[in-house]
Amino acid sequence: MMLMKEKVMVTRKAGHWEGNTWVDDPIDPFPIRATVLPLPGDSTGSGEDGRRRNSVISVTTKKALYAVSSDRNADLLEWNGEQYEVKSVKPLGTGTRLAHYKATAESLEDHIDAPL
Repeated sequence: MMLMKEKVMVTRKAGHWEGNTWVDDPIDPFPIRATVLPLPGDSTGSGEDGRRRNSVISVTTKKALYAVSSDRNADLLEWNGEQYEVKSVKPLGTGTRLAHYKATAESLEDHIDAPL
């Protein structure tokens, strides 16, 4: 049995075209229950000073999350006071009562004080 302990707020960006103009639809964040784990060795790049770092988390939940694709924007997650963008989603256990999703999300904030 999976325990979804953490409350994570999800913002799902959406919109539509009206003629030649993109119009953002209203954004209503919604809560989900999830298991959230920081990934070890989570640096995803370094700047010229070699100290730029973005934290990466693993999110396991029963609610489908969206990664960026050609036809939709990635979901934004708020966890521990930080904003994260979903980078990948993998459905697991589909067709069973234990079906869930495992996502990877990257912080939108740089952690320049953390050494690589």
